[in-house]
Amino acid sequence: MDQPFRMPYVVTEGLNLAGAYLPILRTKHPYWESLAPWAKRHRKAPPLVAGNFNTGKHFLDESGAR
Repeated sequence: MDQPFRMPYVVTEGLNLAGAYLPILRTKHPYWESLAPWAKRHRKAPPLVAGNFNTGKHFLDESGAR
């Protein structure tokens, strides 16, 4: 990947696994945009992306202070 950020990944015969820790709000867009080409390049096995996507809403998806 030619981005200033990295998402580690493993490509195997049965599964393609990527680890993600995405920033909040719109700053995560470049990360999402890098996943589609990665999945397309390694489409011989199903892709799975796991990690922290920081998709929660403050005061709605949390109890108490963050």
